[in-house]
Amino acid sequence: MRTHVEAKWWSLLDLAIAMANNLIYLDDAFQSYHRWAVDNNQRYMKSFINGKAPTPIYIADIQKCMQSVITKYDKNHPDVAFYQDLLDRGYKYITIDGNNRSRCIADFFLGCFNGAFSLILGDYELPGGSLTQPNILTVTNDSKLFADVDPTKQADLKNMKIIVNIIESGTREDLAELFDAINTGMVLNAQEKRNCKMYKFAELVRASVKKYKKKLHKIYGEYEFNRRYVDEFIVDLAVICARGLNGIGPASRDKAYSDNSPEEKSFSRADKIVSQIADLMQFRKDGDKLFVCNKKTNTNVLDLAILLSYMNDNQIIYTDKEKFFHEFCDLQTKRIGSTKILWKKLVTDRKSPDYGKPTGTDDRTYAGIQRSNQKSFVLIRQNELIASLSDFSDGLIISRDKTRNFTRDVVFLLSLWRKQDGKCAASGRVINCKDILNGKVIEVDHKYPWSKGGKTVEENAALLYQEENRSKSASIVDFKPQSVEIQESSPLS
Repeated sequence: MRTHVEAKWWSLLDLAIAMANNLIYLDDAFQSYHRWAVDNNQRYMKSFINGKAPTPIYIADIQKCMQSVITKYDKNHPDVAFYQDLLDRGYKYITIDGNNRSRCIADFFLGCFNGAFSLILGDYELPGGSLTQPNILTVTNDSKLFADVDPTKQADLKNMKIIVNIIESGTREDLAELFDAINTGMVLNAQEKRNCKMYKFAELVRASVKKYKKKLHKIYGEYEFNRRYVDEFIVDLAVICARGLNGIGPASRDKAYSDNSPEEKSFSRADKIVSQIADLMQFRKDGDKLFVCNKKTNTNVLDLAILLSYMNDNQIIYTDKEKFFHEFCDLQTKRIGSTKILWKKLVTDRKSPDYGKPTGTDDRTYAGIQRSNQKSFVLIRQNELIASLSDFSDGLIISRDKTRNFTRDVVFLLSLWRKQDGKCAASGRVINCKDILNGKVIEVDHKYPWSKGGKTVEENAALLYQEENRSKSASIVDFKPQSVEIQESSPLS
């Protein structure tokens, strides 16, 4: 769809008020994680007041864009629901380009985002003057903040104009293309282009990065966050969780950005892996380069993610986080340093007498296989990683029973009740037979906790009062029948 844009002059105060009143949706699809610091704000306002920052701000009129989609397609188009949701939340516009500038202006006048900031000391030339008699604003230590400026000069600042280009037609995809076109002078990488597609999946990825950013800083620097390399890594995790190891790469990442994609539906699994990695990074020692990542060197983190994904899917746990992390690092270092050939390039010409035989070139060790994410290489990495589970210390890796919950079959429950002499396994209190089937009173739990590898079998089952079960958490039940006075209402009386 062709995008129609109408240019309008807005006063700075009008823009600030619209921002403060949440009329403009600051869509992270079109923004970096980086937010301007005070010095960025000060430089921009100095340039703007002196007439040297004329770049327009781009926003989309939500109501008009929604109507354009209905007119061209129909009201069932998925973008209609997206736009309607924003309208229902009180927004009138979506920021496309100019988020940092809009926030800066709003903070200068109203301090509504990161607080009011002061101007750089010196003389500013406001509109309304001439070459011979300029309208000068002198900023001193007593008038650095807008609130401290002379009221006459305040009015001049409020009435300064900025060009706001309002987009009045377009789908979400059209707005993403417009953002890309506006930023032609600034080269966007593939993930930055994906990010500006307004899908639920994109929001989930950004939220995950934001949630674990502090911990992930152990392996990713600010540049990697700003250029969204961390986002791309999380997209790969989502692809693995949704589709397995089938084709990690640009095409799979692009497919993830759509409505109701498999990656969106299974994202909780990917987010769990991000959480685990972020948590394990607390044990990374300063100077350890195994988990220092940038655009091209996240292979070790991906390997850890591949192993964790397999473990999560198969109810395999580690009993000591720190020990697991350090042993994984040791094993990974050995794999990378190994000279064992894991892949040989074969002759593929069927007419050759050597068809199917090794060429003798490009034989790859584990380190060589890591240089590519093609499916066959990633599968070899996965096999090596899974096989390494037997190399961890005894008792560190445990297989959980895939069935966590015990059946509440009456015969099974009565059998446990008799074995326990009709008493709670934790407290020794008498259990009335009539309460056995009431899950709000009596619960079936693992004597040796499921979280620690306990099996969901009758030999590991115990009946407990609900409050006793909740208070014991993951402790081990050591049932020893206690001498408890039998109540008149007890079935044993």
